[in-house]
Amino acid sequence: MRNNTSNNHGTTIVTVVCAMIFYSLTFIYLYFFQDGSLTAAQHCLSGGVTHYDSLIGAIVITSVLLIMQHWICRICMLPPVWNAVAYVPSFLLLFILTGYHPNEGSGWYSYCLYSTPLIFVLWCVLVGILKKSAIISHTPSASLFGSLCSVEALGNYWILILCFFMLFLASDSSIAYHYRVEVEKQLESGHWENATEIGKKSQHTDAHLTMLRAYALSKENQLGERLFSYPVNCKGADLLPVQHSTHCLFYSTENIFRHLGAFPAETMDFYAYLEALIKSGKAKPAAYHYLLCAHLVDRNLSAFAQTLKSCGMNESSLPRHYQEALVLYNHLTSGSVFPYRNSTVETDYQDFMQLMRSTPAGNHRRLVLYKQFKDSYWRYYYKQ
Repeated sequence: MRNNTSNNHGTTIVTVVCAMIFYSLTFIYLYFFQDGSLTAAQHCLSGGVTHYDSLIGAIVITSVLLIMQHWICRICMLPPVWNAVAYVPSFLLLFILTGYHPNEGSGWYSYCLYSTPLIFVLWCVLVGILKKSAIISHTPSASLFGSLCSVEALGNYWILILCFFMLFLASDSSIAYHYRVEVEKQLESGHWENATEIGKKSQHTDAHLTMLRAYALSKENQLGERLFSYPVNCKGADLLPVQHSTHCLFYSTENIFRHLGAFPAETMDFYAYLEALIKSGKAKPAAYHYLLCAHLVDRNLSAFAQTLKSCGMNESSLPRHYQEALVLYNHLTSGSVFPYRNSTVETDYQDFMQLMRSTPAGNHRRLVLYKQFKDSYWRYYYKQ
């Protein structure tokens, strides 16, 4: 009788510890790593009717998964040494839940949906084998420390850790996507400055993230000053969600177009929209900066200079990237339509060109220029 009581006590301790490990790691995974993905998924699946709460969502989902494991464990009646195996269906459900990214990676998510049933079938086969096997679980120690460190306990812990490791490997790890979601959350809250700080020191980006950053910078009147301090890997037309070249996950694009002055017609492309907006007299100052920055992104310095000249901006207060682009334009073009002189910027440009000429082409040159001119338009223009 005493031996049975000790066994039950030891098994209960291992079960509780496994539950604590699962609850803690799942909560951390949902709250800190998948919060943005779940926010975007709920917004899109509900049509914007409901909003995902990070704390409540993490608690509810984790609790449901833990309850699900409890009932699976009771139904399967696995020996204590394989207690953690009953968590596999919970991990599969978590895999599907956090794998849905609206308008993103449809091929990857299809793989997720097809692979999960196969894994579940294999798990069912494994459970059947374990129940019929002659593997005898070790008798847990009567002491608390002995129960926590027994072979049975360590086996369960390793199974849980392996499941979490596989979950992290299998989950979509697009850093740019997670940055996008975090930026849109800040935009919804009206925290423009916070939005510009997300992923600021990272080289991970995509066209959608650049579009969102451009809008946040524009709200801060910093578009022409700081756009190329971030990695830019897109076309000029991608700076606005026109004709679905780029899009928001859940932030309303109406706010972006309202910021510029008017909504585009469905048939308009980026440049046609902005040029029509300016000609109509409805354009706000932000529209001019979008057009100028789009020319810079496309490395079209002639169009940039002509547009800047027609805008009538004060030369003494031009944003940094405009000054850099004008100095570069005047060095590359004879008969400039916008003669520009700035001794400070000119000196920096000469330093940049000297460094680029004196450093062998390749990764070493990119690293050197990044360290000294990472925020300059010149580095972007020369694809360094």
